[in-house]
Amino acid sequence: MASTATFSHVKFAIPLILAVCVNLVIGRGAAPPIKADEDPKLSKGLQGCWFDGNFYDFHEKWNPELESFGVMACVECSCLMAVKKGQLKGRVTCRNIKNDCPQELPCENPYTPEDECCKICPAQGSNTTEVIEVVKDGKKTETSSDVEMSVGRTVGKEFMAVLTGSQVAPRVDTEGAARGHFLLVDNDVQFSIHYSGLRRASKIIFRDVLNNTLYEHDIHKIPDRKNMVCGHWRNLPRTHKRYLESGMILVTITTRAHKEGEIRGRIISHRATSTETFSSLLVPQLKGRKHTTGIGSGGAVMMSVNERGRNIDYAVVLEGLFANDIDRETEVKVSIEFLRRSNVIYEKVVTIQPKDATFIEVWQRVSKNQQRWLARGQVSVSLKISLPNGKIIMAGDVTPLRTCSQLHAVLSGNQAWKKSTSTGATGSVIVTLTDSGVIEYSVRVIGLRSPVIGLTLEAPHPKRSNKRKILDDLMRFYNNGWAHGAYDKPSAIDIHNLLMDKLTINVATEEYPSSELRGQITSLIYNGHLARHQGMPIPMAGANFVPRLSTSTAGHAWMSIDRDCALHYEVIAEGLDNAGDNKGVQLNGIAEIVITDDGFEGVKTVLNTFDGNLAKGTLSDLSQELLDYLNEGKAFIQVSTKTNPDGEIRGQVTLPNVCGHNTAVGLKELNKIHSIGFNVEADPRSCYFENKYHADGSSWSPEFDKKCTTCRCTRRATICDPVICPPLNCSSPVDDPDTCCPMCPLGDHQPHNTGKTELDKSEGCYFDGDKKFHSVGSTWHPYVPPFGYVECALCKCLPGNVYNCSKIRCPEVNCPNPIRLNAMDCCQTCPDSEDEEISEVIISDMQADERNDEPCYINGLQYEHGEEWKPEVEGAAEETMKCLMCKCENGIAECERQTCQDLPTSCKKTIDVPGECCPKCADDMEDEKAEYLSDRT
Repeated sequence: MASTATFSHVKFAIPLILAVCVNLVIGRGAAPPIKADEDPKLSKGLQGCWFDGNFYDFHEKWNPELESFGVMACVECSCLMAVKKGQLKGRVTCRNIKNDCPQELPCENPYTPEDECCKICPAQGSNTTEVIEVVKDGKKTETSSDVEMSVGRTVGKEFMAVLTGSQVAPRVDTEGAARGHFLLVDNDVQFSIHYSGLRRASKIIFRDVLNNTLYEHDIHKIPDRKNMVCGHWRNLPRTHKRYLESGMILVTITTRAHKEGEIRGRIISHRATSTETFSSLLVPQLKGRKHTTGIGSGGAVMMSVNERGRNIDYAVVLEGLFANDIDRETEVKVSIEFLRRSNVIYEKVVTIQPKDATFIEVWQRVSKNQQRWLARGQVSVSLKISLPNGKIIMAGDVTPLRTCSQLHAVLSGNQAWKKSTSTGATGSVIVTLTDSGVIEYSVRVIGLRSPVIGLTLEAPHPKRSNKRKILDDLMRFYNNGWAHGAYDKPSAIDIHNLLMDKLTINVATEEYPSSELRGQITSLIYNGHLARHQGMPIPMAGANFVPRLSTSTAGHAWMSIDRDCALHYEVIAEGLDNAGDNKGVQLNGIAEIVITDDGFEGVKTVLNTFDGNLAKGTLSDLSQELLDYLNEGKAFIQVSTKTNPDGEIRGQVTLPNVCGHNTAVGLKELNKIHSIGFNVEADPRSCYFENKYHADGSSWSPEFDKKCTTCRCTRRATICDPVICPPLNCSSPVDDPDTCCPMCPLGDHQPHNTGKTELDKSEGCYFDGDKKFHSVGSTWHPYVPPFGYVECALCKCLPGNVYNCSKIRCPEVNCPNPIRLNAMDCCQTCPDSEDEEISEVIISDMQADERNDEPCYINGLQYEHGEEWKPEVEGAAEETMKCLMCKCENGIAECERQTCQDLPTSCKKTIDVPGECCPKCADDMEDEKAEYLSDRT
């Protein structure tokens, strides 16, 4: 009688399996090392069973898988319906099926197939897949009909190349080799090249068959992509496209040791590229061998998991095996082995000819364990080629297909399961597939109107198109709008579906328990956008408008500013065809940047229109105002449509940059850094204050008191400081309605005395520390994040929109041992008694003692003590600047406006001298000229 174990939780365990089954795995008397796990946080409302991290539908049956032992063929589990506390739940039962096997079979030599529990007769084990004959070069070969049934990727045309030293002229004997993947979309070619055995690869060169250089690409390191070259060849001429499609372009990798190329290969079209999901780069194995046969050769294996059966189609392309003098009709035997931990799990012997060193085969009846090993990156491939001059061995690891494309998904209401939703919410997903077959993901959702109750990774149902196949529950990683996790048990079919754009992410909420947001994981073609490798994109949602815009459209964007201050952008939007209420009407979306500053509210900069769901490009010659707003996070990336011309979806963006401010000391070096755009909301260190997010380290004037308060964000904490007004050296200060502190009138004890007593509104200084405007002649304590207001320093706004900040002057002390009464005091003072304790804490940068011939720093430029200069301010009128003269006195810059004396009444004609403040009398100019000529003679 069979033994049964019943489970009622999400993750289950098998406490006991009959010894007759266990003996097949680990021996009599032992039990599999499976223990029950605590219930994790799971998605609600799913009808089925969770078992060992996998989801199963009601009545579905399966063989459990143990990581250490593989698939347990003699244990069968099933998902049954059960009612618990008035709700329909799933219940898992597992039983031993060994006793169900027939005791006698009508054959002499029965055997147990892989993944089967019961023995069968040899005739029963024959492959049921239809086999067709293919005639090529007068020879008949057999292949699976499933090869033609696989539907490949449909974006662009795919090409491949195997690069070896044997294809370089003259031949280079190198152990290096490479495999290239090329995608032609419109007039652009995206290329991903994986190489091995090369030292200091430097350049990719595309040439035609006449050796004319068509395109060059410098090799740069790419984050998380070792030995990979990613590039984008834009705007191919029509002639070059014909060359590519005709196999008339060769790609070369140069190294420091081989300037003209160490390896090279011809770009060809191959039918296996569009369905390829696993691959291997084959390199010659020379270690420990006495001869170097095979050096300069290489190859590639392209594999595709057949979705309709348990077969794997694979194609092998070899280069550099045969010498030029070998007969092109010679038949050469090739032995191919797939191995796991040096154990052969599949082998095949084929015959090839030097004129066509490629072949396609089918690995039939791939067991569940073999598929699991393949998905985990535990399989390698080895080829042994017997040649007249010796044996060549080539080998490589099998991994999921390596490309430079970005796996991502936009979660929108437009794609919700069964029925679209229009809530204004959005979600972004970034997926990484590792060489070991782990699907890593980061999910972010914003704008949802109710709590999330379900977050799942899903695949097409193998039998019913109106049902979902749940692969993984992401709720165990979900917290406050984010989910960072990994699906570490995908099957080979799952990886195939991922690379074929067939997996989706679904978000269920209390308001929409089936689906509020949903998105298909797709490959975004590499285009050199550095920002894709730096965290999450900027989410764009209708919920970011005030009031909220309820739309089913959603999107996200990548943005960056390069060292030349050009803006690069890439915007993806889903649901533009159904945006607004005009269902079924194609709406042309426009990507644009919108400024949110009070003085420029709603000012737009149009970027581009959409081609499908993508808008991308580069914008040069940005205005200084726009660059500053991007730097301060006062801009939105937005998509407008015909239904909503003022914006359908948007996302706040911050692009730190120093463009246009390169005169300050050290800023030129900062500007060499490539600035990556980010969304303030996505930064866990940002602050939420007055219904707005602020970037970590930023400062601003709060809405509740813009004149007399400055706030700053320091790692999620908002700190607001009141303005500290400095003491004034005048008898009748005046109030400025635009600033917090009173100031001395310009005619009272001011070094730049012009006789004016009213405040000059035409000029002033904007101080970046406190984000405030200061009138000419005003003084203030500088605001320096994260310290706040520094009372030991004083800034002054000078004519010409310039300011000077310096430490305050301390009064002289007439005592032998001056002290600082408090550690933070600016100046020392005489103690009341000689026994008074002296504070030892000195903060020299903030305190004002011992000033001796200190230089002045004006707008980032340094002037020595005693130096005089005329200030230069970009955009200031010449009439304003030519009458100013500044001088540095012990770290303090004093600027005076020159006063012109009245010319004598005898002067009948005046002349303005360029660069001088005051006009001169024409007669005096003639006398000076005559005196000058007299001195010359």
